[in-house]
Formats: sequence, structure tokens, C-alpha cells
Amino acid sequence: MTVKRTILRIESHRSITFTLECAAVPSICAACGRETRLLSTSEVALFSGRSESEVKYAISQGLLHTQLTQEGSLAICAHSVLELRDERQC
Repeated sequence: MTVKRTILRIESHRSITFTLECAAVPSICAACGRETRLLSTSEVALFSGRSESEVKYAISQGLLHTQLTQEGSLAICAHSVLELRDERQC
């Protein structure tokens, strides 16, 4: 009697897509030099599932790339948000 065996492999990949009406023009991050979207702390909190105080703590620790906009508000590099998220998933 022959026994047949089936092996299933399931792979999953996660991706996050930023869709922001207010950030229509990509900017260059001063820290990493990459073309990116600049996000506010509230947008980072929303996309990362963290509180704004956790985002501000990550900024104070130098974990996120930040710069001031022409209007004087704090802007965060979207690439640094994704890199931080990927590091914490490991």
C-alpha cells in the first residue's frame, strides 16, 4: 500500500501603502538622502499602530529621521518608519 503525502507551504508578506492627499510631492530626507514622503507624528502613530508619545520617544532616541518643514512643523521620513517597524518585528 502506497501512502501519498502532500506538503503545503504558506508564505505571507506584509506591505503598507501610504496614501496621503496632503503629501503629493515627495521630499528628500536630510538624514538618509532618499526620496520619501514626510509624515507628521499623528500620521506615523496612525500607520504604525503606536501612540503619539511612543512616536515622540522614538524620535528622541534618534530612531526616526526628522526634519522641519518650511512651515516649521516636524516631519518624519516614511522610510525610517518602515525600517523601525521591520527591525521590531524580528
